[in-house]
Amino acid sequence: MTSSIPPLPNRKDLSTRRRHRANQRVRLQLGLMVVLGSLIGGLGAIATHRFLDNAAVDQSPTFSANPVPSTPSAENLPETPSAPSNLSAAPAVIPPEPAALASFSPMAIANNNQAEVSNDPLGQLWTQPAAWAQRQSERVDMAYKVQSGAIPQQFRGQIIRGGGVTANNKVIALTFDDGPWPQTTAAAMNLLKQYGGKGTFFVVGNLVGRYPDLVKRMVAEGHEVANHTWSHRLAYSSPAVAAREIDSASAAIAKYTGFSTRIYRPPGGILNNGLVNYARSKGYAILMWSTDTMDWRSRQPEAIRQRVLRSLKPGAIVLMHDGGGPRWATISALSKLLPELQAKGYRFVTVSELLWIREQERRQAEQASQTVAATKAP
Repeated sequence: MTSSIPPLPNRKDLSTRRRHRANQRVRLQLGLMVVLGSLIGGLGAIATHRFLDNAAVDQSPTFSANPVPSTPSAENLPETPSAPSNLSAAPAVIPPEPAALASFSPMAIANNNQAEVSNDPLGQLWTQPAAWAQRQSERVDMAYKVQSGAIPQQFRGQIIRGGGVTANNKVIALTFDDGPWPQTTAAAMNLLKQYGGKGTFFVVGNLVGRYPDLVKRMVAEGHEVANHTWSHRLAYSSPAVAAREIDSASAAIAKYTGFSTRIYRPPGGILNNGLVNYARSKGYAILMWSTDTMDWRSRQPEAIRQRVLRSLKPGAIVLMHDGGGPRWATISALSKLLPELQAKGYRFVTVSELLWIREQERRQAEQASQTVAATKAP
């Protein structure tokens, strides 16, 4: 009769399995420690930059006026307080999310690190924990800078027209003026969301309070909101009027988004009517463009599309309009341009992100030059 008692386990097999489980536990614990360290580093970078930004950037005055009529004059502008108020009265700053930015999305991160990705994520942490944690911390740091409205120091007070990145860094900044505007602003954001892109919206201050949901949506979806004066003023402005136009627009942006901005675009691209002088004195980057789609004049989507393609290059800044009138030709052209540019390998970034990319490339070139000089030294 056959015995039903199972055979005794092999002691060697049991020992091997125990060692294997112990190794797995050790690797898991080390992996979790590295992840925790990267998160702590990222939060520390966020706190540091938040403190530095608040200390270095002038705060915008509190915006307390209701939207004015559609054709405001200088007399309609809200009075600028005698002393700037603290932006802590604005809505709480939305915590930055790296995944909200195209270049920091999980897919982009995976593509950038494809050579390092293995079938065993814990194995990757085991072999390169310090490098992995450093990269994660840098991405959180960059995401915070982009979303908080901070710009590199050397661009403050400067006029910027596009370019400035290497040919293999195929990024493009799509910018939209004169909004927020019913329907067309939302349509532009719908298209950008569909193709994973981010844009910069130069808003008119007196429209921000009329369409606050559109402005809040811009921030929620990772776009940038920048200053285009309070009333789209083209005429010459005295220092007092210039201050009220620009400060009031920035205060409206801060009130409805919780973010300050240090990027300004002069209406009509006019540089000599007093507004730019004030913006430069306050440390704003004066953002012009390298591609003018002329969509404020043209009603032909194909003409708008061709103007973008003819001047396309890495680091381009494209001028379009989402407000100030019917802009459906712009929306139609954008619906064709986004997949076309994406197929050419371009990413759609905000102006602030473009400036930080330029700064990163400058630092890398400087470090490379120093390294070459050091190797040639006797």
